[in-house]
Amino acid sequence: MRTIKSIFNTLKRALHGVEKPRPKGILNTDINLIVAAAERGQIKELARLFDKYNDDASIFPLTTSVDSGRTMLHRAAAKGDLPLMTLLIGRGADIKQRDTWGASPLHLAAASGQTKAVELLLERGAAFEAKNEAGWTPLAAATVKGHRETMEFLISSGADVNAQDGVGLPVLYAALPYPALINLLIDSGANVEAADSGGWTPLVWACARKDLPDQRATMEALFDRGARLDIVSKAGKSLLAIAKEYGSEQTVALIEREIAEREASMLRLREDITVRRIWLKDKRGPA
Repeated sequence: MRTIKSIFNTLKRALHGVEKPRPKGILNTDINLIVAAAERGQIKELARLFDKYNDDASIFPLTTSVDSGRTMLHRAAAKGDLPLMTLLIGRGADIKQRDTWGASPLHLAAASGQTKAVELLLERGAAFEAKNEAGWTPLAAATVKGHRETMEFLISSGADVNAQDGVGLPVLYAALPYPALINLLIDSGANVEAADSGGWTPLVWACARKDLPDQRATMEALFDRGARLDIVSKAGKSLLAIAKEYGSEQTVALIEREIAEREASMLRLREDITVRRIWLKDKRGPA
């Protein structure tokens, strides 16, 4: 015997057709299709798959990590795929989500030199002072990879050129492999004497880092910007002592030469001052 409820449902189907059940969760096959479409930059296909779930952000894999805790937005930012980034953000992707190492999409865009992607993320509210697990800002991420254009954009947007990481290393430390970027940061206000938690300045690190592409050029860039030679680390070691312990013979020779040149320069300055005083005294005559 048919119940009133079954009769009602029969009439409802007759009037409105069969109602398709709303998915309770996103299908694994669709997750794979969505990720694949994102990887290929297939915007229309991606939008179609999103529309299938009626814009229900709770079931989109927008915050699901693809690998190493990175979302589709992380990967799109690293590639500088602006149309894909725009779609993902428009569908609710979190621009501040971090990966396994605490990097945001902005960190990856900066580290990849994707300046336009950096600009888009900042326009959408990304924080340019956000730090990853190591304490690096997006500016530091761009600097360590040598991306000058991205650095210039971040600096012009207000990024702190004196930001320090978890152990006190300044952005200037990240620029040590690139003498030209050292000048860019200092011209933008970076402190050439910024010391880390051990009291090591960028010059001290330059002396100790044998892995630098052109250690001499890096040291001379810092010499030219007036880096102090009389610093003492928190362990009580002088610059020359650290160079002898960690650097090479060339490193030690460069420091000794610079010390000698600065001392000679100071001596000439004192002599010039003395000569000028004598000249002024003779010109004025007896008191």
